[in-house]
Amino acid sequence: MWFVLAISAAIIWGFSELFFKKSTQTENNILLFFWQYVLQGILYILVYFVLGEGLLKNFRLELLFIILPIAFAFWASMFIYIKAISNSKLSIVSPIMSSSYILAVILGIAFLNEKVTYLQTISIILILISMVLLIRCKNIDKDSEVSNKKYVYGIILGLIYFIVVGISSFAEKAYLNFYVEPTEYIFYYGILCLIMTTIMFFTIKNVKKDFMFRLPNIDTWKGIIYCNMAGVIYIYTLSMNNISLVEPIVSSYVVVTEILAAFILKERVSLKQRIYIILIILGVIMISL
Repeated sequence: MWFVLAISAAIIWGFSELFFKKSTQTENNILLFFWQYVLQGILYILVYFVLGEGLLKNFRLELLFIILPIAFAFWASMFIYIKAISNSKLSIVSPIMSSSYILAVILGIAFLNEKVTYLQTISIILILISMVLLIRCKNIDKDSEVSNKKYVYGIILGLIYFIVVGISSFAEKAYLNFYVEPTEYIFYYGILCLIMTTIMFFTIKNVKKDFMFRLPNIDTWKGIIYCNMAGVIYIYTLSMNNISLVEPIVSSYVVVTEILAAFILKERVSLKQRIYIILIILGVIMISL
């Protein structure tokens, strides 16, 4: 059951990346971030009303503070994610960001006594080497300094995302192991999202009085809906099995992203970039075996 859920989350996340990338070309990044967490808060609380009978009666304020550090980390990573995909090719930064599970797996092995096979070890090394080589490549769209600066900026953001999400995913698994049930986690995280977006709304309105919180376009809605659907599935999947098994499979969403980026976004990459991307994808597949 957990394997089917993990694959489902990967496919849905792959489609969400496509729509997020399309929306960054026309949508304000602040609006994209804002609506992502408004809808996430609403959806997660709705999940509670369907699956979490009794939680409201036994509301635990301390869980809000326990989950808050992870929430902050994921909010920061989402903003980094939006910046990364808007400044570089999705087909290049997505393999880097999806490899964030490597840190989660290493931390899971070190602190949660999870085991890793020789094949998984080889795949981790393969992905790390491929990421370093990919970073050394130049952007091929235009031989302009501005273009290459944006390319490097996007990849650096992807690497920061890699670190933040890797550590946060491990912490999330630890919380699910020792502190909260999946439905509890979803419920309290949803409340925190709505609190954060409410503060964000009034802060921006106070600082930028002319800022318009308009409704997002259709691509943004699709990206947000798919992302949050995958998020719910992922949390339940993570609670069912070891992070060293779940994370690599979920991270294979990069395969879906690469296919969609090539055929729908028509992104061009050099032969070297393509080889390194394929090696990263191969590493993701290998570690799932």
